[in-house]
Amino acid sequence: MLSLCLLAFFLYSNGVSWAKPPLVFGLVLVLMCLASMMPVVRLFADRRQSGLKNRRTRIVAATISLTCVSLFVLTAPSIRRTLSSNALFQQARSLLEQMAELTRQQQIASDELSKANEQYKLVSFERDSLKTQLAAAEARASSADSERARLQLALTAAQSQLSGANRIWQADIDWSIQDTGTVECPSEFAKFQNARVCLSGGGRKCLMQGAIDSAKHGDYKTAFEMAIVSQCHNPAAVETITSAGPQAVGDYLRSK
Repeated sequence: MLSLCLLAFFLYSNGVSWAKPPLVFGLVLVLMCLASMMPVVRLFADRRQSGLKNRRTRIVAATISLTCVSLFVLTAPSIRRTLSSNALFQQARSLLEQMAELTRQQQIASDELSKANEQYKLVSFERDSLKTQLAAAEARASSADSERARLQLALTAAQSQLSGANRIWQADIDWSIQDTGTVECPSEFAKFQNARVCLSGGGRKCLMQGAIDSAKHGDYKTAFEMAIVSQCHNPAAVETITSAGPQAVGDYLRSK
């Protein structure tokens, strides 16, 4: 047993993998127990032995016990260091695992941050694009408002001019309706069968009564031509009446 204990301690000292501290410690304890019990066993087995032999037996037992105690004392620091080393190794491995987990979480956070930055850039780009589109739309709206105002002014001016032009040719027709003076172009009057009697009396007033009758019967063309003939002495009036057109002149005469 002592040889086995010494062999285990030797193997443990040289770093053999299966020679663990618990094995050496167990062998030491077993050897100590056997060494402590050996004197008693030998005492009962050899009651008749002499006192010298008993002393020799006790010396051998004491030597073995001291050897076991020495082995235990020698191996205890190594066992303690090994246990401490194992604890430190476990702590180091735990710390490494924690560091790996923290690194993984840091990588995940970094990836999420990168995604957030990409989304922020995309949202910023869309926001800038919308701002640009909004500015362009506002510019177009402002331009449309300016164009609408310009067209409104042009329409108002055109309406004013049209109203003025209408008043001019309408005043010329009203003058013809009331005038009973001399007819300057009898040949033009003679073109209208119902207006030939106007040459002997009534003049332009007579002619315009025929134009009014034609307009009320829907013959705007004849009414328009008779209105032009009534102003044959005034080229400017003929131009304004011609510019007004048959429809406007016919409607005006029909209202009389």
